[in-house]
Amino acid sequence: MKKQLFLIFGLLLLTFSVNADYRSYVWTYEFTTMPQGETELEIYSTLSLADQTNKSSAKWEKKLEIEHGLTKWWDFSLYFVFSQSTSTGDFRFDKIQLRTRLKLIEKESFFVDPLLYLEYKRPADLTSSDVLEAKIILAKDFKQFNSSFNLIFEKELATSKDIEIKYSLGTSYQYIPQLKFGLELTGNLSGTDSQHQFGPTIAVASGELWTSFGVLWALTDKAKDLQIRAIIGLLL
Repeated sequence: MKKQLFLIFGLLLLTFSVNADYRSYVWTYEFTTMPQGETELEIYSTLSLADQTNKSSAKWEKKLEIEHGLTKWWDFSLYFVFSQSTSTGDFRFDKIQLRTRLKLIEKESFFVDPLLYLEYKRPADLTSSDVLEAKIILAKDFKQFNSSFNLIFEKELATSKDIEIKYSLGTSYQYIPQLKFGLELTGNLSGTDSQHQFGPTIAVASGELWTSFGVLWALTDKAKDLQIRAIIGLLL
């Protein structure tokens, strides 16, 4: 029975083509934007557990993203973000986010493929500071392999806090176009507390629907013990 299920699953993967913003990773961005004129709905679910021995430290975050390709080089997204903590149990609207991505050159015309990412975050709590986040994304394909590096700069606009510098690094293997396996490493490059995490990802696509799933475990004491994220994308 199991062999039959795997066979059916494999045939489904081979039957359907891959469309839209199919992501190999869940924390790391690649050299890709939405195709011109196309719109996609993406749903993020993220569980963060700061301390695995303390279940009250768990927090859920839900994101609803509407993404549209303005040109073949440039896209725009609108996010609605909700959160829920185990300690209070309250499910609330957390913030709104506006994001844009811009390809700088044609793919494979340089030794790496560069992309710029800019995001504005407006918290629902009006007493909280707006946040501006910028990413420099560098990616490279080697046949069936991909490596992507994100250098992240985050600044609270209404405070005197220094710019936070973070990073995300992913490498993946495309078994077939509809199935990818990867590893991700994330962390911070600023501040006194070293926070780094590492874990696997898997991405599956079928026609106009794709999903990516990833897990991160702490490599350092100050990092969150566990993070789990799933993303579902649907071309509209």
